Amino acid sequence: MARRLAHLPMCEEHKRYPDGSVRRYWLRLLEVSATRAITAYVSERPLRVADVWLPNGTVTLGLFWRDRPYNVYAWMNQALTAPLALYCNISDGCRLGARTIVWRDLWVDVVLRASGGAEVLDSDEVPSSASPAIRHYLEAGVDEVVRRHRLLEHEVAAAGNILRRVARTPAQHGRPSAAPGIDRVIASPYCRPWPVSGF
Repeated sequence: MARRLAHLPMCEEHKRYPDGSVRRYWLRLLEVSATRAITAYVSERPLRVADVWLPNGTVTLGLFWRDRPYNVYAWMNQALTAPLALYCNISDGCRLGARTIVWRDLWVDVVLRASGGAEVLDSDEVPSSASPAIRHYLEAGVDEVVRRHRLLEHEVAAAGNILRRVARTPAQHGRPSAAPGIDRVIASPYCRPWPVSGF
């Protein structure tokens, strides 16, 4: 699969943390617009995450939105037709660009399983000093993710259709479809900074 996606442009994901640290990942960019980006990553080794076994070569679709308090990593099945599970990061500060995607990880994650179950992870990592406003934002984000479980699965299935289509496309130069001017970073309304003391 990695070879079949090699003609797609690379995009760097910047995963920021409230303490100021940043992790960077190189992804393949499938689609980007003013409001959403879709990326793909092919694992190079087997992994187990939240009791979900991901064999070597698993394709992870990343769905990022500038107007939602979360993003989604979808671990796809071998046929790329449905997710094994959805790993949802509660987040803010999402900025979308054709070369860079930046977002801030706000500790709490939600795993949505194909069976319909939901598991909230890492809530114990929220610092005791977090303000009531931040705690409300996190709770509302978790509630929205759980409520939209089936809708998210449909959105991931549509992204899987895009992935299968581009994986069949002969290698070509250029970038995937993008809104005019998308190379500039587009700031999210969720990008408002909270005081450091709020964390």
